[in-house]
Amino acid sequence: MCKLLGMSFRRDVDRNNMKSYLRDFFDTYGTSQPHGWGIALYNDPGHAPVLFKEPVEAAKSKALRYLLSLKHDPARYVIAHVRFRSMGPIVYHLTQPFVEKTFTFAHNGTLYGLSNKINTEKISDSLYMFGVVKRFGHDTTKFTGQLQVMNKHGSMSILASDGRYLLAYRDNKGCTPLSYRPFQGGFIVCSEPIFGRKSAWTEIRPGTSMVFKNGKLVDTVVTTPTREDYIDVYERSAFGF
Repeated sequence: MCKLLGMSFRRDVDRNNMKSYLRDFFDTYGTSQPHGWGIALYNDPGHAPVLFKEPVEAAKSKALRYLLSLKHDPARYVIAHVRFRSMGPIVYHLTQPFVEKTFTFAHNGTLYGLSNKINTEKISDSLYMFGVVKRFGHDTTKFTGQLQVMNKHGSMSILASDGRYLLAYRDNKGCTPLSYRPFQGGFIVCSEPIFGRKSAWTEIRPGTSMVFKNGKLVDTVVTTPTREDYIDVYERSAFGF
């Protein structure tokens, strides 16, 4: 399984807090999830993030060590990912997070039965999902609905942002864990409660999206999608894979 880290900050958060959480995340999972690492940082709401990623083990990455040693302006939203490959080769374009314009997406889990839909020697289930859901990226209710439609075909926990919010969705069967907690300056979301006391963390309910904005929890999204509103990834290809 891959691992996810998301953060939503107020503007005045200390940059050292951000780097400390990132460093702890990669130190914890950088060896056990060896197939790539990535970070997307939103410094300006509504604008494209700054993206850093590499298809190498985080624990062995000189680029990551250098990146975490730099002085960065505080980011409003952060999404980080470490990959444990279940489908597709270990290459840059399958390393997460995925970004298109202002939209960022990261996935933990596996969709099954895609071998007759995509070339799994070149494409991963995560990239295929990104192609489907990105059209709903500015509507958290529709985005959650599309995730639930796909979720019946496998397991998934998701972090996503368009630079105005951070959305965290947990697998509807609870297969891939995802929890959140408040901290000074905002909220943090992680696959496992690795920072501070475990009692400070709250598990996201299966099949639910939590939406954070400017360091505050602003919405909980649970929706029952109707089939005609969404794309079933097993009926037609997302974008020609």
